[in-house]
Amino acid sequence: MNEGEFSQLSCVVSKGDEPLKLSWSFHGDNLTSGQGITISDIGNRISMLIINSINNKHMGTYTCKAENRAGSITHSATLKVNGNF
Repeated sequence: MNEGEFSQLSCVVSKGDEPLKLSWSFHGDNLTSGQGITISDIGNRISMLIINSINNKHMGTYTCKAENRAGSITHSATLKVNGNF
């Protein structure tokens, strides 16, 4: 991605018993909305992480965790940012 662009990560859980809890982390630290990042749940099985204008502080690994009474699973994606830092 290029600095200043919009970025969106989606976490979709296609199977598993409800209730499900979806959460995001950045480099292992829990992540919430703020500082240019918005996290929105869409229904019970989808969570969106939106960055309106990416920069070098957003570079790194984002992880979505889905959990229920039976256990948990994670999936990670790495955001790379091109720009003049």
